Amino acid sequence: MSGRIFRTVTASLLLVGLLLGSAPQAVRAEDNATEIPGVLWAGQPVTGVIGAEAIDKVWRLELPAGRVGIFRVTGEVGAELGLYLFDSSATSVLTATPLKISAKAGASQRFVSLLPAGTYYVNVNGRNVDRKYAFSLSISLIEDPTPPFISIATASGKTQVSSTNVPMKVSASDGLSGVEALRWRVDGASWSDWAAYSSSLATVSLPETEGAHWIEMQAKNGAELISETAGFSVTLDLTPPVATLLLPKETTVVSAARPLIKYQFNEAMSAEAWRRAGLFVYRFEGSAVQGTHEYDSATRSGTFRPDAPLTPGGTYVVEFSQATDLAGNAPTGGAWSFTYLARTTLNSTVRSVSVSGGNDVRIPFRAEGMPAGAPIYLEELVDLGNGVFRWAQLRGTTARGDGDLQAIRFTPERSGRYALRFPGSDSHQSSRTSSIQLTLTPSIEVVGRTAIRSVAAGSEANATFRVLPANIDQVSLVKYRCNSSFTTCSVVEAFPVTPDAEGLVRTFWTAERGNWAWRVRVTGDVENEGVKSQLLRFTIR
Repeated sequence: MSGRIFRTVTASLLLVGLLLGSAPQAVRAEDNATEIPGVLWAGQPVTGVIGAEAIDKVWRLELPAGRVGIFRVTGEVGAELGLYLFDSSATSVLTATPLKISAKAGASQRFVSLLPAGTYYVNVNGRNVDRKYAFSLSISLIEDPTPPFISIATASGKTQVSSTNVPMKVSASDGLSGVEALRWRVDGASWSDWAAYSSSLATVSLPETEGAHWIEMQAKNGAELISETAGFSVTLDLTPPVATLLLPKETTVVSAARPLIKYQFNEAMSAEAWRRAGLFVYRFEGSAVQGTHEYDSATRSGTFRPDAPLTPGGTYVVEFSQATDLAGNAPTGGAWSFTYLARTTLNSTVRSVSVSGGNDVRIPFRAEGMPAGAPIYLEELVDLGNGVFRWAQLRGTTARGDGDLQAIRFTPERSGRYALRFPGSDSHQSSRTSSIQLTLTPSIEVVGRTAIRSVAAGSEANATFRVLPANIDQVSLVKYRCNSSFTTCSVVEAFPVTPDAEGLVRTFWTAERGNWAWRVRVTGDVENEGVKSQLLRFTIR
């Protein structure tokens, strides 16, 4: 009950006393009974002495209607007093359990109690055994004219909830009669039974229907007065949000030391919950990764980036932690993992190279970010037909581990595209050089001496050439008739030949008188057309 109401009631009691001719006067209490049922309370303050051989005095209250009782006792300096209230079941102040007690140190004691209609006993106890002390007892019995005050909200303060059981924060008070009970209803249905008001929280059950619901509550005080109805609207959301992973694109490995993890949601999320700990990221069988959470309300997206670089080769687990929508629903989706692969770079300082058949070619390169001994493979792009190509491994070498220039040598068998590749490992990402265009120029040489050869007419002569690489098959063998000094030669015949497995081309013929010459040249290959051997010359006599 408010101070204003209390002062009004006190003034009314004083006015009644004046109308009767005088203000209430204190009465003596020396003859008061020391045990229940005591002396009937006459409605006026009493004075007396207590202590030594008389340590208890008892008064009886007979209330035809409920009241709020304000009980006060004061004593002279040095007194140690106690004030006790018993209900009608008490038969002795020595054995009964009090309804109210005030027995703090000193002579001044006070309490307030709601008193339904009935019989009560008031006991003043003097704890001084050395001598008696004067005291004064007053009892004010007031009718409570006002109902309690009540206001409600969800315990979380949210208007959206994710459970049908909603904890409500109740602010209910009544300064005079006190708040005794609460009741509630949802969406205008029947009121619940009255429940004892013992704390500021009450759990209300909603129907399992998503959408808005209206919760109403009332409070009742000790004088059976019911408060005005307090209402609060909540929206029940039982559907978890859908999370779409935007980054990283590859969810099994990452190459960034501090990768950005980004989700987009189909509904608004709690920015506070996300920024506090939306994701939990930890190294597998290791510690948690500390990082920064950010949430963008406009795009409904949440991000996480580690504060420090990850450990190369480490496997990390990602799962939702405190992320919820505005109602408190957590996103669906289990944990997933990725491995952080250290970045590597494989570069060659050449983009094209030419080499004649049978000779080695040297391809320089730099292998950066790879440990010493890491395998590096030379590969050739092979045409499998029907527009299908694949990289075929030719040979390998290893990285030095210092990132300095090194090289690989090999003898090519054909023109084409080549590249160097690091296949990667459990701690380092794979890498490849840009493709290198290699042009293989065939070489054709005379086997045996190259000087002019003399052969008797009618005998068998032979000419042998070596074509490299041996797989060059579009070649021709050409026969010439020449002048005596071999400064002028004309083609007599030319015919295609196929080098054997060793690249050899041989011809045998019966020598005729004159000056003759033979050579092998490449035909039908625009890229290598014009490649030819020197003339192998014969003088026949």
